[in-house]
Amino acid sequence: MTSIYTYSRLKIAGFLILIFCMAGTAAGTLSASDIPYVIGDVTLHIEGKSSKWLLLNELNITPFKEQFSSEESLRARAEERKQFLFNKRIFESVDCTLELIESTEKQHIYRVIYDITDGNTFLPIPFGKYDSNYGAKLGLKLFDKNLFGLLSDFTLDTSIRQLNVTAVDSFAILSILDLSKLPIFNQRINLNMRLDINTIEGNLQDGIFTGSISWNDISFLDQNIGVFSNITIKQYSAGDISTWGDPYLNAGFTWKGIPLLDEKLDIYFNTNLQKEGISWEKPELTFTSRLSSNTLQAWDKNLYTYIEHIFAYDTEIRDVTAQQFNTGAAISFALPEKISYRLGGNLLTDHSDGLFDISNISTTHVFRHGRINWKENFREGDSTSLSLSTLMPINKGIIGLVYDFSTHSVLQSTFFTMIGDWLNFGFRGIGFLTTGAPQYFPVVPGEYMRGILDRHLPNKSGYSGISINTNFTFKLFEFTIYMFGKSPDGEFLISPFFDFSLFDTTPVGDNSGFDWVRYTGGLEFYLIFDRFRSYPFTTSFGIDLQDAASFIRGDLDFDEIEFELLLSLNMFY
Repeated sequence: MTSIYTYSRLKIAGFLILIFCMAGTAAGTLSASDIPYVIGDVTLHIEGKSSKWLLLNELNITPFKEQFSSEESLRARAEERKQFLFNKRIFESVDCTLELIESTEKQHIYRVIYDITDGNTFLPIPFGKYDSNYGAKLGLKLFDKNLFGLLSDFTLDTSIRQLNVTAVDSFAILSILDLSKLPIFNQRINLNMRLDINTIEGNLQDGIFTGSISWNDISFLDQNIGVFSNITIKQYSAGDISTWGDPYLNAGFTWKGIPLLDEKLDIYFNTNLQKEGISWEKPELTFTSRLSSNTLQAWDKNLYTYIEHIFAYDTEIRDVTAQQFNTGAAISFALPEKISYRLGGNLLTDHSDGLFDISNISTTHVFRHGRINWKENFREGDSTSLSLSTLMPINKGIIGLVYDFSTHSVLQSTFFTMIGDWLNFGFRGIGFLTTGAPQYFPVVPGEYMRGILDRHLPNKSGYSGISINTNFTFKLFEFTIYMFGKSPDGEFLISPFFDFSLFDTTPVGDNSGFDWVRYTGGLEFYLIFDRFRSYPFTTSFGIDLQDAASFIRGDLDFDEIEFELLLSLNMFY
């Protein structure tokens, strides 16, 4: 009996030891389903001029930073960045593949390989035309959406035209230069210049020059500095004497990431100089100073806060002409269904005529959702934003609060979807509603409707409005043109459209509802080369359908039907 009992105890002890060993082994080794997937390397194969370093920055994938639960989720991340690049429309193609580098007991390491073929982004357009209203016009437009492969936008637009048909020695000269996001080392430079001037019998007259430059992302002690400036001047002419005046000069800087205890502070400073006439002496000066932070925490979110002082001084009368103190805060939240929400509040005070002479509280609510992606030359997805703002006085008593309280809401949505594999339906809508005082329209109907002009709109402000655009785009045919041994394949698309707008343009204090209603229709044609995706050659023809209906009824002559013909290198929306 004793031996049997001892043997049984040994079996139990052995079984327990085996269980503990298995548990220890399981605790020290992850199951196959728990092993994370990581991106260990990003490789770019670029056929063209684009900078590999800049594209890696645009991809924003840091090796070993993110962990994924499966190969499918890792692939989805890589494909999302591929779509981001293709949406820039400066590449002929972007392809993405995965390559397993190594699998260990701790992680599966993958290499993401992007094969990128640059498109042709440089487009020169010399042009000339004759108009019996003023005479001849010659010009040159240069565009580049990827200047020197640096992902920078470049535009040069210069032209000269006769001022009138009979004057062969009087011309209007226009020159525009725009350069944005040009990387210099690790910094970014933006430059814009515009000159409008007339030459009459050899004399330059009526000139207006505007220019601006900004230099951003200057690193200093782990901080970020940016400087900016812009200027506007006008030309005065009297006989053979010509000078420039009416100066408006703006200069300032931003300084971000200044450490203070556990927080980071940002400083913004701006100076305006303005003077009427040809003299630059004794100008009006305006100084704007702002101290802000985006590192304070509330509800586990970064809280943006600021305090601002605006100070205006007239050097001629040697007196302060305006003074304002403003402060506020804003915070962003991620809501379900990938909706972002930003809540902001501001205290706005004006002390120009006395301490706290004007005091207002404003609030803003901004919701955003979605992204639109290009699928070859069609689009899919949605992009929606809703902004709600209020403004109320706090030092005018109950009556002032009731009568001066105002709200302003703007809803804008763009939506594209495929119907089958051949029809691309597009929709863009914008609506706004104002209570209290009327406000300027957030859109100009003439710019948001094809087939109608601005001149029919009686006012520029109102209480409410809606503007809707719809397109039904389908591919008519594909084509290939053989030039110099190359094959620039492309597509020709046609897109019937219908636009509709209604606005309340009633005068101030007369809120009587919508009084301006227009609807238009027409056709758009797109010619898109695969190597020139940045420049869809677009022809748009639209007519006022109300005028067309009046013509059918016999109330309007054919030549009185309003129409609009537009040639451009951009789609309407």
